[in-house]
Amino acid sequence: MESKNSWQTYRTLIKGTEAIITVNLNITEKLDTHLYPYVTHFSIPFAFNSTEAIYEQAQLDQLSQTLLPLMSIGESLFVGYILLQNKVTLYFYTKHSESFHSQLQQMKLDHIDEIVSQSDPNCDLYYDFLLPSSLEMKLNATVETLALLHQEGEDLSLLHAITHKFQFENRELMEEFIDFYAQQSLFNIQYTDKPVEYDDEVFYLVTLQHESALDDDSIFNLVEEFELQAEEYAGEYNGWECQILNQAGKSLH
Repeated sequence: MESKNSWQTYRTLIKGTEAIITVNLNITEKLDTHLYPYVTHFSIPFAFNSTEAIYEQAQLDQLSQTLLPLMSIGESLFVGYILLQNKVTLYFYTKHSESFHSQLQQMKLDHIDEIVSQSDPNCDLYYDFLLPSSLEMKLNATVETLALLHQEGEDLSLLHAITHKFQFENRELMEEFIDFYAQQSLFNIQYTDKPVEYDDEVFYLVTLQHESALDDDSIFNLVEEFELQAEEYAGEYNGWECQILNQAGKSLH
């Protein structure tokens, strides 16, 4: 797709069914002009021919290429699509929904279902539905990290040294967070006694270190737990990194 766009693909659950969502992250400036008050969506058939990740990604790339002509429809913004139950639903924000309908019909796409348009001047569908949450981003990053480790020949069943990183603006809440995990005696905990400054922000840093295999769901469970617990103490979970066993001295985020 166009280089000026930044597309993020992630997995999530919609009504209990796994879905793949691809969303344009670099479209917010245009949406915030409030010049595109209508959201339009429609679906076309799409099914993966293979469940293997490498072939699945190739099919996603091919789908992206077939959707390129849709980005040329005048006075509209293509913001993303959802793959769910053998169909892909495409989402656009438009200045004039009737004009968009007319141009879309002229393209004569095969097997297109009903075109639905509705007023959405604040772009709620984009911000509240299509954009991934912080937790979804971290879970997706974990999937990508494990896939990369596997591709590099790493044995995920072995114990790996894992470091989880957090930041807190409030020292007292940071100490309560540390006390909560210190009672469990599962992690080696380190933190900065004085706040650090980075990008005009001032905060305390905390790391939780432990050893764990990476061939089951435990790392995903921890990511979800740490995201929620950090939020509980007004902090932020910044993800994890681990030491690669077959490449000494190299860490992977």
